[in-house]
Amino acid sequence: MSRWEATSQICSKCGYKWGKLDLKIRSVKCLNCGTEHDRDENAAKNINKAGIGHCHGSKRTQRQNKTTSVSVSQ
Repeated sequence: MSRWEATSQICSKCGYKWGKLDLKIRSVKCLNCGTEHDRDENAAKNINKAGIGHCHGSKRTQRQNKTTSVSVSQ
């Protein structure tokens, strides 16, 4: 899942993309797997998955450890 993907438009169980929904629609039944979702809870699950993937992504593991000194003027 892309970090910019619309998390409320994708089933958190099977990944089916149902597309844009009007904001007043608060619950969704996936057309693919039949799972019923609260819109906000579904989005939260997708955000969590994206965050976990981002933390363990290949870019992060390939990054070299570098430190930079920062000077603070007072």
